[in-house]
Amino acid sequence: MKKKKTIGKNKDISIRAKHAQKLILENNGNVSKSLREAGYSDAYAKNPQQFRLTKAGQELIAWIDKECMQIRTAMKRTRNQAKYKELADTLIGLQKLSTSTLTGKNEDDKELTITIKHFKE
Repeated sequence: MKKKKTIGKNKDISIRAKHAQKLILENNGNVSKSLREAGYSDAYAKNPQQFRLTKAGQELIAWIDKECMQIRTAMKRTRNQAKYKELADTLIGLQKLSTSTLTGKNEDDKELTITIKHFKE
């Protein structure tokens, strides 16, 4: 009987995994490239969807979801159209980043620019 893959709850996130999280954001959601740069093997980097099963991957996805929720909240409150467009563009970028982190594949070859700002609730 195969064991089900689970996320290690008691394990701390390794330095290499934290570095991979940072590189995923810097490399515009290119998970495979980021994993190679962080020092993971080529075999692991060729299957980047495995990263989402790790605690570091889950933490990154949770962070992206939290940022998206903050942006949606700010979009409801803003009346300034220019700021609204900036928020909408950032939200779309974060959703693409979330998709690429979950699947390990970029939606397109266009450069993904993400501007993160923290909003008061």
